[in-house]
Parts: sequence; structure tokens; C-alpha cells
Amino acid sequence: MENRDYIEWKRRLDFSDGEVEEDSFSGHLRFGTAGIRGVMGIGTNRMNAYVVARAAKAVALYLGKLGGGSVAVSYDSRIKSEAFAKTAAEVFCANGLKVYITKGVGITPLLAFSVRKLKCSAGVMITASHNPRQYNGFKVYDHRGCQIGDDYAEAVWEIMGNLTYFGIERADFDEGLKAGNIEYIGQKVIDSYLESVLGQGFKDCKGVKVCYTPLNGAGADYMARLLSRLGAEVVMVNEQALPDGRFSTCPYPNPEMEEAYGLAITRAEEEGCDIIIANDPDGDRIGAMCRSGGGFKLLSGDEIGVLLCSFLLEQRAKKGKTDGGVIVRTAVTMRLIDKIAAHYGVRVEETFTGFKHICRIASVLEERGEGHKFIAGYEESNGICVGTYIFDKDGVAAAVLLCQLAAQLKEEGKTFFDKLEELYAKFGMVKSRQRRIKADGPRGREKIKKVMAAFRSVKSYDCGGLKLLFTRDFLSEQGYDMAILEFDGGHSLAVRPSGTEPLIKLYLHASGEDCKQVFDALNKFIDETVAGIV
Repeated sequence: MENRDYIEWKRRLDFSDGEVEEDSFSGHLRFGTAGIRGVMGIGTNRMNAYVVARAAKAVALYLGKLGGGSVAVSYDSRIKSEAFAKTAAEVFCANGLKVYITKGVGITPLLAFSVRKLKCSAGVMITASHNPRQYNGFKVYDHRGCQIGDDYAEAVWEIMGNLTYFGIERADFDEGLKAGNIEYIGQKVIDSYLESVLGQGFKDCKGVKVCYTPLNGAGADYMARLLSRLGAEVVMVNEQALPDGRFSTCPYPNPEMEEAYGLAITRAEEEGCDIIIANDPDGDRIGAMCRSGGGFKLLSGDEIGVLLCSFLLEQRAKKGKTDGGVIVRTAVTMRLIDKIAAHYGVRVEETFTGFKHICRIASVLEERGEGHKFIAGYEESNGICVGTYIFDKDGVAAAVLLCQLAAQLKEEGKTFFDKLEELYAKFGMVKSRQRRIKADGPRGREKIKKVMAAFRSVKSYDCGGLKLLFTRDFLSEQGYDMAILEFDGGHSLAVRPSGTEPLIKLYLHASGEDCKQVFDALNKFIDETVAGIV
């Protein structure tokens, strides 16, 4: 660990060797999914004020090449989020950029909206989304309010490589406020965002009783206002209603995970709620449960996406909108929506994982004057965007739409799962599952490379009713580290490293009536392929 960075940090911060792990100085946090994200702590491979200041300086220098301008900044409920946001604001201000910042915690969709509304040159959100509590991040948006693309990220990363971690100039935050160089994002912008969310819906939510939890994140005020206005009866999970970066009641605040819903299920049962809705700490992802059998059952991100998109398509058809349109899904997302969209004369486009890819398609349509054709974009990890009022996923808008669908289904005596069964009966049975392979520590990257190479090396497979047809290698096709193995019968397996966590994600898709048998076969194939590596 006695490298140059370690020696310099130790000299300046006077910490003991016992305060850091080997991984803390094993590299530098670099731009991945639209920014940097990592475990908080001391070191070049950790999230801290010095890493944030260096990243903010690099963004400021990049914007300076483009002519300067202004930056919108916000932060979620995580530990150090406010301090990191103010650090970024002070660096931007010192570099001649006007800063708009939320007064208190905010949600990522509001930040993306603010960039467009305030005509900013860029935006920064301090968040680690749904990661465990020890994580934080620095997420960057371009002038459209869209997550920055690879070229942008590479340019900022190159600038960062020429910057030290210490001595980054910062203006005084309070002095910046007095001088008008830093300004709080006002209520008018927030109200405009809420009206835009309401504009994506089709009906009220009267008659539905919703148990809601922001998982100790920033979404409670936004959701309470919107759902109450639409007539829903809202039951809040009080222990998780206020921002709390410790996430003491949900150590992994991820609405994809059933373990995050313990308190919500108890409250929903006590109050006789119809559905449970959850947002992650920065409000850009949605999770949902509804009654099934004798209790509540979690919907997958794939199922939420299919339900919401089919709802949007049905409502458009009722309004006589027959001008086609576009739905975008990622390559790892369940393909059932392709058949549903075709039924309504709507085109589906496939893209690589991430909303920077999804919303680039929406942005291009808007630039052509065809923004109205973008219906929605979604991915299996519980993210969806609707319309073009922002170019990022919005868990608040998704929650509103899902509650509107729940109200309609309740009038018909149905649940979300009843609706899914109707869709399966009409368009064919498709199910999805996920697996994860952890790759922690300094040798994690090596493990990831070996696992990806192992799947790419499979040229043939015919066992347990599973027959490999071909493999799509996105690394050679598009430069992205992902492979999708296509099997006979419409089954598939997608494998890719996570862009935000040290792990490999595997997406299993099965078609037909006996999906369990297919999943068993796919899991057997995975175990055989990675044997000896993990």
C-alpha cells in the first residue's frame, strides 16, 4: 500500500494504517454509470470530499471548454450527501459557474428536470441510488438533463487524471449564496416538476389504498402530495418516512429486494392496503407489491415495466392515438413488451443497459420534433421514464401511474397479477429471474474478467432441454461488456458486470408453460460455466 497516493494522503490527513483497507488505495474511482460511485472512506478508491472536489473540478474544466454556464446540484438522504453536494457547489462556484442547489434533500428526477427547466449546462446528483448505506456517488447530467454518455465521461476522466486530490479551489458556500453565485432551487421549479408528472397520467387514484415507503430516502413529500391530490388513501411507513442515511430498518434500500419491505408489509396488513409502493433513496426507481393469495407478493422490475407500458398503450388507444410511437427497452429486459406493442402498432427499440442509452433515443426524437412519439423507456432494474419532461427514469411518476392502474383494476375486481395473467394468455408466457455473482476486493476485477470470458467461450450446449443457438457479444458489436446467450425455444441468458457495484449480473429469461424447468436448466448451465472461478 506504500504507493505515492497513499503516502501523500497519510501525510496530509494523518490517519493510521489501521484506518484503511488494502482496496482503499488499489486504484481511483473512475466514471462508470454517468459518474463515480463507491464505498465512503479515506483513499483514492473511496468516496470522500477530496474525490468529490477533484471530480467537480474536472467537470468544471470540461464545461469551461464548452463556454461555462450553470450547474444544478442536488443530493439524497445518504450520510455525507449534503457535505459532498456543498463541496461540489463550492468548486463549481470557484470556477465561475452559477450553481442552483436544492434546499434540503432532493430526488434525482427533480435534478434532471431542474437542469432542463433552468437551462443549465450540467447537473450533479450526490447519490448511490439503491446501493447499501456505506456507498455514495457523484452522478453527472448533461445540458439536456440526461445522464452523460461515454464520450463525455471519458473526457472528464482524462481531465481528472491530470488533477491532484488536494488544493482544489473552493468558494465559501454561504458567501456564494449572499453574492447570488449559488441559488436555491425554488418552489416554482418543484411545482412545475410535479405538474409534469401529473401530466403523464390518465385518471385519478380514488378507491385505492396505498402503503408507501421511501426507504428512508427523499421521496416522501413528493409522493404524499401527488397521491393525495389524485384521491388515493396513503398509509406511510412512519419508520422509513424521514431521510436517514443509516438505513437502520433497511440496510440494503433497494426496492427490487423483498427484504426491504418487512415494515411495509406489516403496516399494509394492519391497515388493509391494496398495494405497497416503494422508492429507492433518490426516488428514481420504483418497487411494488400487491395482494396475492394470503399475503403480499413482490413484482419484478420486468413485470412493473410490462404493466405500466401496457397501461399506457391501452389508454392511448382509448384516446384514439393511432400515430404509432416508440417504447425503448434494454437488451436484458423481458421481451414480452415487443408483442404487446406490436399489437398497438407501436415500435420497440432495444438498447444497452442504462438510461443514458434509453433517453438518448428520446432526445433524438425530441430534436426531430417528434418527442410526442416517445411513449416510455424501461429496464428490468425497476426504472422507467414516461414522456420527455425529463430524460431519466422517474420512480415518482412510475408510482403515480402504477397507483392509477391499481385503482382501475380494483374497479374491475382485479390485481396486478390478474392483469399479468391476462397478458400472458394473450401474448405468451414469459418469465424472468436474476442471479448475482459477487466480486469484492482488489481481485474482484480479475474474477469478473474470468467469468465473462468463460461465458463467451461457450460455443455449444445441449443439455436438460436447453440448446444454445448463438451468442451475442456486445463487446465486439458495440463496445459494451455484455454477452447474451440465445437458446432454442425463446429462452436467453444475459451476463454483464454491474456498472455501480463489484458484481456480475445474470438475467435469465424463460418462455412457455414450464418456466421453472427452464430456470433450473439455466442455473445448472451457469453453475457448470463458472465452476472453478467462483
